[in-house]
Amino acid sequence: GGEKALKILEKLSHDEDTGVKVKMAEAFIKIGKEERALKILEKLSHDEDSEVKGRVAKALGEIGGEEALKILEKLSQDKDSWVKWRVAKALGEIGGEGAVKLLKKLMVDEDEAVGSKAAKSLDYIFKNLKKRELFKHPSVF
Repeated sequence: GGEKALKILEKLSHDEDTGVKVKMAEAFIKIGKEERALKILEKLSHDEDSEVKGRVAKALGEIGGEEALKILEKLSQDKDSWVKWRVAKALGEIGGEGAVKLLKKLMVDEDEAVGSKAAKSLDYIFKNLKKRELFKHPSVF
């Protein structure tokens, strides 16, 4: 079952092969918010390979939640523009005040593509908010 799959995925997180790590991060999308899955994704977020970190950002965007936001905040400071672009996309999927704050920072990134993606993600968040939610979160503006 699920427990056995998690143990296998945990072992794979130590694999030397980047492709294995990327596939493992993508598998977490199907697992959801399990604490152990987030811990492994957090470990993978420190990988030197930008592709791995980008896939981690994608998985975190689909999982969502406060823990995912914390990891994405660290990834938003990565030196690689593609990683930051993936973070901006993931934050747009998560939404909420925490995501908006991080996206505002990414909007002024030195890489124009990152800033543009952050702006698009903010637009996506605001278009999907219901009017009553806008009034509940005035600090977002």
